[in-house]
Amino acid sequence: MTEAYAGIDVAFAKRKRLPVVVCTLAHGQLQPLPLRRITAKPPLGRANAKSIENATVEAFANETADYVRAIEANCNVRIRRIAIDAPSDPKPDGNARRESECGLDARHISCITTPSAAQFKRIRTKVADHLAARGSESTIPHANQLWMLVGFALFRRLRREWECLEVFQRNSLGGRIRRMPKRWPMSGLAICTTASMRILLLGLLLLAN
Repeated sequence: MTEAYAGIDVAFAKRKRLPVVVCTLAHGQLQPLPLRRITAKPPLGRANAKSIENATVEAFANETADYVRAIEANCNVRIRRIAIDAPSDPKPDGNARRESECGLDARHISCITTPSAAQFKRIRTKVADHLAARGSESTIPHANQLWMLVGFALFRRLRREWECLEVFQRNSLGGRIRRMPKRWPMSGLAICTTASMRILLLGLLLLAN
């Protein structure tokens, strides 16, 4: 069975498919799998407001695991590693930033700080109060951090069956991009869904070796 590598760009917008890309590496060339040809589809996002609902987010993570297994079965591959463009856990209490975020700081690359578990508890309450007061989803507080709750759930679920890595695209590549083998054709990445996902896969494969 052929080894493959997957990348997930965490998204939870309402009725938006989770962006997933899977590639094999054969004879030094990246070969993206034609995932649109298989019957199984990535799960649909539920909307940012739903990210505070544990049961909803866990169901989304389970559907993602089902989709990854369907890819393996339909494409006759075994996914060796999954790169997820999200923090895997809240920051430790008392820390200003997570270690990976400090790595970005050292390269003068800005990123959103991941809250601690205690801070997320307060954020959930604030969001619930906003929605209970009939506040709009377009003005939901902490909208740029709620997606992290989905990322946490994906890591918890997918790690039961696959090795998973945090991949902060620019930080993961760092100086490695200069050492990328010349025989890896960029044209092989061109059919992936977005430029963001292409970089995600490159970072994953470079880290894998």
